[in-house]
Amino acid sequence: MIRRLLVVAVAAGAVLGALALERRTPEVPVFADTLEPGTPMVPGGDAVGGATWFCGGTPALGAAEGGEYGGEVIVTNTGESPSSGTVTVFSVNSAPIALPVSVEPRSQTVVDLDAVVVGNYVSAMVELDRATVSVEQKALHPAGDAVVSCANSTSARWFGADGFTAEGSDLRLLITNPYLSPAIVDIGISTQAGPRSPGSLQGFVVPPRSLRVVNLEEAGFRDEPVVGFEVSAATGRVVVAKDQHFLGAGRLAHLTSMASPALDSQWWFADGEKGAGVSERLVLFNPTDADVEADIMVLGLGTVPSADGASQVPVELAPTTLSVPSREVVVFDTAGLPGLPDGPHGFLVSTRSTASIVVERVVTRPAGDSVTTSVVLGAQPRALSSRWIVPVTPAIPLEDALVVLNASAEAGTVDVLSIGPGGEEPLPGLSDVPLAANSVLSIDLLDPVSVGRPVIVVSDQPILVERRLERSATSSGRGGSLALPE
Repeated sequence: MIRRLLVVAVAAGAVLGALALERRTPEVPVFADTLEPGTPMVPGGDAVGGATWFCGGTPALGAAEGGEYGGEVIVTNTGESPSSGTVTVFSVNSAPIALPVSVEPRSQTVVDLDAVVVGNYVSAMVELDRATVSVEQKALHPAGDAVVSCANSTSARWFGADGFTAEGSDLRLLITNPYLSPAIVDIGISTQAGPRSPGSLQGFVVPPRSLRVVNLEEAGFRDEPVVGFEVSAATGRVVVAKDQHFLGAGRLAHLTSMASPALDSQWWFADGEKGAGVSERLVLFNPTDADVEADIMVLGLGTVPSADGASQVPVELAPTTLSVPSREVVVFDTAGLPGLPDGPHGFLVSTRSTASIVVERVVTRPAGDSVTTSVVLGAQPRALSSRWIVPVTPAIPLEDALVVLNASAEAGTVDVLSIGPGGEEPLPGLSDVPLAANSVLSIDLLDPVSVGRPVIVVSDQPILVERRLERSATSSGRGGSLALPE
């Protein structure tokens, strides 16, 4: 079963309690290739057939004096049967290389990409015989590692809201064509000065079964604090990721993440924070031909007793409405939200029109004597689920490793289970954890059973799960990313 919830009504200016959520249960077998472009998901246990995952790309130069420039593909099988398939590695200058891959029940297989092909960047396509096996990629970099789920499908259009080249920061688009025919794409860019379509980025050819890298500083977008982009394929379908190295202007980190293969009318976030030394911004990009209005709703502020004292009701802040002009990017500093208290929170960014925007959250937090920046693409409403898989977890015991948002106005509970040789194993102290209505819950992963092993987060309410992973052994701070809904 694919466990997904469809938000069926959002009144303009309403609070979370006004959202109606409806669980959709398929009446026919679920095939992996029916997953439409959007937030990556794992079909549930009754899915049949195989699946193909597309990983956007990682560095692949290998070991260097300052650390490793490399990448990994992590294949995770939480089921009871073995799975096998093929990993095809794409690069700029080499023919694709196909490798057999297998993964035993309740285990993981890691493919070292820079051991297969050495180059500035490589990407991968993973074809498996079981739909319920998930795939993520890990980019290794001296400035910090980054984990992100791979995509369920290719798409003719890809979008990114938060590009950044200020103070020498690097921004590259990684475009993969996994098919046998060439793809021709047009790349549109939106900065603080408005939309642009440079001739050098129109009719850009991506040869069959290859990766191409577009350096946006070299394309004329140097020292830009705002860079939204749309990659549109005139022929073919592609996979798009962005590789960013933040070097100043308030940001420090290296990130490799997927662009979004679809626009939506709602984007959800769990791991927001207001506090000393924390900078948080929501970046909204509207690549359509019409202006849109977007409401920012703060979630997860907990509950207070109702007027009659008979129940608990969510703490509410009035929504903030932004105008997002056609083909422009709007950056919203959440510190400006009236009445927002210090501490954790989530967000729902909702438009008053059809699917029209893409939204990313940028958080820069103190990290030792420095700072570290994480950028997370929001979850689309189809991703809200009562069961989430966290394939890649911290390699060391960490507090606040998982952040769970209750997307319902009803209280519930959360269970966290580790996946090991014997199957799903409850983690000590993490069964029936209370989850208040409209709340954010931070979960520590400290028990040795959870370290470096996949975990499952289960609730009786629709939830959203983000994770905070260590950057690397040589860099401080945490990187943020979504887990995978089932």
